[in-house]
Amino acid sequence: MFITYHSLGCFKIQTKDAVIITDPYQDSVGLKLPKAKADIVTMTDPNSELCNNIDRVIGEPIVVDHPGEYESHNTFIYSVPSVGSVPGGGSVPADGSDYPSSFLMVTEDIFIAHLGLTDKLLTDKQLELFEDAHILFLPLQTLSGEKASEIVSQIEPRLIVPMYYQLPGLKIKSVPPAVFAKEMGVKDYTGETRLKISKKDLPQEETKVVFMQPS
Repeated sequence: MFITYHSLGCFKIQTKDAVIITDPYQDSVGLKLPKAKADIVTMTDPNSELCNNIDRVIGEPIVVDHPGEYESHNTFIYSVPSVGSVPGGGSVPADGSDYPSSFLMVTEDIFIAHLGLTDKLLTDKQLELFEDAHILFLPLQTLSGEKASEIVSQIEPRLIVPMYYQLPGLKIKSVPPAVFAKEMGVKDYTGETRLKISKKDLPQEETKVVFMQPS
């Protein structure tokens, strides 16, 4: 599996069976998303400029933009409201909407959690879904350093990839990556350009934080 970061919450995940694009953003945020062909697109909030630029995606992808369970190209995706519980029980956001949502993607026997723009700790029901995540895409924009650290403790992933942090040109106010890096004791946050990952290569004894350089 290869993971490329395109800024904000947008990642390209390339597996042996599919290309997955998460949260493709609009040019109005101050950044220009490169066009990319995809088999699956996930949107944590289809009403937000931060993640609904489906026109920038080439092809005829399966679009995952509502809570539920999905299967395509040997990939399983579980979408749940970020504030509330997994499908079948629990509460939903106070305004009655399903957004923002969070995703768990399972492909090549690797569990990837994309928490969208959540600003809450996980409920017990949510944790039942996300606690097995090997890789955590963690939003820094909506989580304080303390909450981000608590979510890490809740999930205990093997790899943390921060997202939604301040970048040159971004018009939306966010937090500098140094804030979370300091909280987690990370000295180098200049960023990897591309990650090549297999399950056997994931950290075994400790959680590793990897900042990615947007491409």
